[in-house]
Amino acid sequence: MGRFFTQQEDDQKEQVAVISYSLWQNRLHGATRACWEPRFLLDRKPYEIIGVMPRNFEFPLVPGRLNNSELWFR
Repeated sequence: MGRFFTQQEDDQKEQVAVISYSLWQNRLHGATRACWEPRFLLDRKPYEIIGVMPRNFEFPLVPGRLNNSELWFR
């Protein structure tokens, strides 16, 4: 749901985040994007949630070991 980061956001250093499916379900109770808080604070900086990763997405950081990250930000 939503989208991933864009080149424009990267170039302009916009503070946006993508969350995991489990974080979306557990903390936002599966609410639609229209119900999300427009911004949240991370290290005292406001970030906008722009998307939710698919349910089974896992980001491998080390070969053979999966990471259970729940937030990716730019």
